[in-house]
Amino acid sequence: MARILVVDDKPDNQALVSLVLEEQGHEVLTAANGREGLQVAIAELPDVILLDVMMPDMSGIEVCRKLKEDERTRAVPVILVTAMGLNENVVAGLDAGADDYVSKPFNAEVLAARVRAALRTKESYDAVAELNRQLRQEIEYRRQVEETLEKKEAQLRQAQKMEAVGTLAGGIAHEFNNLLQAIRGYTTFAMDDLEPGQQAHQDLEQVVAAVDRAASLTSQLLRFSRAETLEREHLNLNDTVRIVIKMLRPLIGEHIDVEAHLGEDVCPVYADPGSLQQVLLNLCINARDAMPLGGKLTITTRTVVITDAESENYPDIGPGVYASIAVTDTGCGMPPEVKDRVFEPFFTTKGVGKGTGLGLAIVYGVVRQHKGTIDVYSEPGRGTTFRIYLPASHEDVAATASGGHEDVPGGTETILIGEDDAVVREVAARVLRRAGYTVLEAQDGDEVVRMFDEHGRRVSLVLLDVVMPKLDGHAVYAELKRRHPGVPVIFCTGYDPRADQTQFVHEAGIPVVEKPFDPVRLLQLVRRTLDEQAGAEAGAGGASEPLPLQALVHGMVNR
Repeated sequence: MARILVVDDKPDNQALVSLVLEEQGHEVLTAANGREGLQVAIAELPDVILLDVMMPDMSGIEVCRKLKEDERTRAVPVILVTAMGLNENVVAGLDAGADDYVSKPFNAEVLAARVRAALRTKESYDAVAELNRQLRQEIEYRRQVEETLEKKEAQLRQAQKMEAVGTLAGGIAHEFNNLLQAIRGYTTFAMDDLEPGQQAHQDLEQVVAAVDRAASLTSQLLRFSRAETLEREHLNLNDTVRIVIKMLRPLIGEHIDVEAHLGEDVCPVYADPGSLQQVLLNLCINARDAMPLGGKLTITTRTVVITDAESENYPDIGPGVYASIAVTDTGCGMPPEVKDRVFEPFFTTKGVGKGTGLGLAIVYGVVRQHKGTIDVYSEPGRGTTFRIYLPASHEDVAATASGGHEDVPGGTETILIGEDDAVVREVAARVLRRAGYTVLEAQDGDEVVRMFDEHGRRVSLVLLDVVMPKLDGHAVYAELKRRHPGVPVIFCTGYDPRADQTQFVHEAGIPVVEKPFDPVRLLQLVRRTLDEQAGAEAGAGGASEPLPLQALVHGMVNR
């Protein structure tokens, strides 16, 4: 059943046409003049309009023209009704957009046929309109898909570039740390043969200080490359922000106002506290440098829930609950070409000697190592906001205890060293031998396992480099634990390309010494590890139990 609007100023004509159409099963709407007809047409959107040509207030031709100009009624077929046959008024009406005409007095069958034809025209028009709508929808969908693909490709290229640069930086840091270890080791040996007051001793102290500064630089490279091992705990971000704010005032000056908006019940995170403090400090110092004439620095924390749909905007993380930290400044802002490169190492817009270009690179590396993401919003002249998202932890925040290193004497035990760098191996062996230990040396992973098989009963501790040829430190660790679960191991590393996958080292309490190591620090760690192992064996009646994560380590290595 169709809805037909009959517009005629004569009630008799309305009644007659309505009778014919209702007998055909149609619903009939009526209007007594052109203006009323326009109103009804717009309000009801009929399927067909029968329009008298000659009406006093507004002619059917004018009504037809207005109907065809209005997008809401343009598609409704219009049949002109005239008492004068095909004349100039009908021609004008057809030119105005009418679809057909019928003459009065009309034949009921002809009128019904004209209406059916108009309805078929309407159906065809509607079908074409629907196809056009679907086509436009498909075109828009394809456009959105192409934009999304382009965005994802750009993000992938950026991620690959950052990963490649990070790998390069980590590799450089590894080699550099080996060189620093040699410099520090032999410098320490030379200092041992001199009196503290001698000029040569003082000169060598400056060499050690320079090594420490160089080691700090490589540490920054490792943080960017995500190769520095983290010591994580369950943290409250608000506590971290409060600690950093106390450190900020002497760093940023009195010309910058600092505000903190700390959300209530911010979810805890599983993170390395020192690394997070470094991230916040770097972002705040970057904000300070963007406001040389003063401004406002705002740190905001809150809990964020990222849905499946929203996760498309964050390619590095999935849907879930995250703790968010935002650092906002009112500084100069950044143009797009600078914003796109802010996390690249050594990229800086500061003058010579005013920045290394590593601050934001470290921020990026630490956040990614924590399986989070960071985004940037900035416009020239409107400031910048860095927003970090870190996965929520479902554990309670634990209090942390700290303590210093105690002085520990040497010993007489046998220690097996696995290190592929000959100079580093010699330095470590010399430090240990000077302290009274017997030292066995191996230059690769296979040799460590072979020597352990030969001298296993004598070996009290194994000092393992993480990166070695043939078998790396992780694989060697698994082999040693399979042979003798109780043997203590210390990892020695200047760069761990699988740091994200080796959190078990700290979680299981396996000691780590980082290159370039201080000889005293190495001796303290070795002595403490040996004493703890002796205490554990005494408490267990001399029996050695495997570490809880032995099976996990073995499974990881043999996947």
